[in-house]
Amino acid sequence: MKCDVCGKNEAKYVCIGCKRNVCANCYRPMLGLCTDCAPIAKEESIEDIKALVGRCIKRGDFVLASGRKSNYYVDVKELITQPIALQSVGRELSWRGVGYDGFAGVELGAVPLIIAASLYSGKPCVIIRKEKREHGTGKDYIGQLEGKRLCIIEDVTTTGATAVRAASVIRENGGYTDRVVTVVDREEGAGETLKGINLELIPLFKISDFSE
Repeated sequence: MKCDVCGKNEAKYVCIGCKRNVCANCYRPMLGLCTDCAPIAKEESIEDIKALVGRCIKRGDFVLASGRKSNYYVDVKELITQPIALQSVGRELSWRGVGYDGFAGVELGAVPLIIAASLYSGKPCVIIRKEKREHGTGKDYIGQLEGKRLCIIEDVTTTGATAVRAASVIRENGGYTDRVVTVVDREEGAGETLKGINLELIPLFKISDFSE
């Protein structure tokens, strides 16, 4: 099978953006994208982000949002309070949303990320509440869902429960989603959980990428 981009070399990869089969020369492995979906000059920036994220991994005794205990904590929220870092992460996330109408994420951690991705890409975003509100409009999301194909964004995935809620709200309100992009996957079962409800998990980084 020939590469769908250059039409010359043998295709060995699939671009996560346009889903075309591409050769090694037309594929950016750190991005998971073909050269049409992401400029070659931007590939190196992911290493800079990795260094920033690595400094956000804290060692100690922690209780996670899932209720699990852990000897480390990935504090991406601290990272994204810095405008330059947030801009860089937002750019990387936006590339993983090529082909989608916009981005969606659950408050609080994902909100800065989806806004950054939205600003970089020019696509709208949807904020999903942790719980449905009883006052005001009573809606459990802010933005437009009906008829929209959305890419879910997370700061950190552990069990995948937050992304499951996001997908449920999107689908129950007339939207479509089949992808979750996370800054860091803790590799504790989220991928399999999401696969079970037809969601593909795409991490910028896995926690094993930071093994000492």
